[in-house]
Amino acid sequence: RGRHSPHSAFAPMVFPHLILLGLLPFLQLAMGHQIGTEFGVRGSTFIDVAKEGNFGQVTGVNAVGWPTSDGEFTLFDHRPVAAWLGASNIDDPLARVPDDSGTYQFSFKGKATLSSWSTTLSSIVFDSATWTTTGTATIARGGNFFQIRFSGSQATSTSATNTGVTDWRVIRPGYTFHDADTQIFVSEIFQMLSPFNHIRYMGWRDTNYNTLAYGSPLNATFGWADRRLPTDATQGSSQLRPGTQGIAWEYIIILANMLNKDVWINVPVQATGSLASDLGSYSYNLALLFKDGNAFTNNQGLSPNLKIYIEHSNEVWNNGFSQYAWNRNMAIVEVNADPNSVLNQFFQRSAWQRGPEDVWAMRRHAKRTMEIGLIFQAAYGQGSFATKIRPIYAHFTIAPFQYNETLTWFTKVYGPPSNFFWGLAQTHYYDEGATYSLPNATVAQIVQALKESSDSERTYTSTINRIARSFMLHHTSYEGGSGFREQNTNNIANRITANRDPMMRQIVYED
Repeated sequence: RGRHSPHSAFAPMVFPHLILLGLLPFLQLAMGHQIGTEFGVRGSTFIDVAKEGNFGQVTGVNAVGWPTSDGEFTLFDHRPVAAWLGASNIDDPLARVPDDSGTYQFSFKGKATLSSWSTTLSSIVFDSATWTTTGTATIARGGNFFQIRFSGSQATSTSATNTGVTDWRVIRPGYTFHDADTQIFVSEIFQMLSPFNHIRYMGWRDTNYNTLAYGSPLNATFGWADRRLPTDATQGSSQLRPGTQGIAWEYIIILANMLNKDVWINVPVQATGSLASDLGSYSYNLALLFKDGNAFTNNQGLSPNLKIYIEHSNEVWNNGFSQYAWNRNMAIVEVNADPNSVLNQFFQRSAWQRGPEDVWAMRRHAKRTMEIGLIFQAAYGQGSFATKIRPIYAHFTIAPFQYNETLTWFTKVYGPPSNFFWGLAQTHYYDEGATYSLPNATVAQIVQALKESSDSERTYTSTINRIARSFMLHHTSYEGGSGFREQNTNNIANRITANRDPMMRQIVYED
């Protein structure tokens, strides 16, 4: 997606005035800085892979997402890009994939005829007394697609056929059903995240896809009851309710406590709650969940020693995301309803903005960040700001002047930003530069271009750092790393190989 609006594995290292919340583990060797990472894995996070599966070819689902007809259950698809078109079309020259081989145990409530072209099904047993089916599915080495077809299904003993099955559980090789209930997450997750101090869950929460669900109008909001539940059929992308994209917040709390890592969360742009007194709002109940937990988390909130970095959605400045359109529209609605709105006070047109609506939108984003932070502080109590609750004002890296304009306006309306925000955030990406359009660029040329791009970012970072200092805010980066441009298959093999080149270590270190 490019260096200024990328989708990368890297995100929120604590410098005295610069926090790059996410690069690579070895960076922790540098001056003892703290480093975090973005968490948006492609592989299966859960021991029970059914939790991240998706149902297809069904005519309907029930209230929590279990199918009410025959269909198919895709547990995962880890094939390299374009493998479905044939081995010669795989873009990765090394065709790297996770090792998903082994025998999976499964069970579900109901009766059905099972089939699969991607796995070998065996030991299938139906127990009429409990109306439960159990069995195993074996994936051969190199197999990275897992799908089970169920037909002639009967949900209960009194149901007709073609009525679906429920309560799927599919356990990864080397684990037990008990492990799925107690450890919950695969061991590799703990190993992978152990070097980091904090985890940003934007990708895991599908933050960029939480708006305009169901084709809803641009002023539609959703409340706490609309959220993803940990008890939903899967934690996949099905739209049961307006807010059911991504993983349930409960799992984030559980994982963070297991890891003992601070969290960086992105509150959905459509979430209700603008005042600390909005006790029924999405934002307030989210704060309470992190504070106290609920029955699913055994009434354990986020561990008292862990901090919460709070961001309003993700890249609300980015017109490639629907949250940009939603926030901009709500700013227009607010000013049209009240021309004296704070969004319209001390108005000053900004460079790069097509009209006043864009200025209102930038201001509303800062205002919402403040409001959500105050709601969390109300839930946690006096003294929680900065010590526990750390709101982050994030904006557009290559427009430092807009940080300054918005924070200057904010100061006039609300007072010093440091009373409301713990830090401001930028990205820190670097791309392949001119080699983007060279069909025969070598790996060495691409790596050199990445280094030059990284070096060129210093001007933006230095300018934003000065702005952060002037407003007494910590300087952070919500995402960073190499960000190759999307929709470009030109010279793709060398571009992928460049990312794995040993010289990348030094570039990331210097960046």
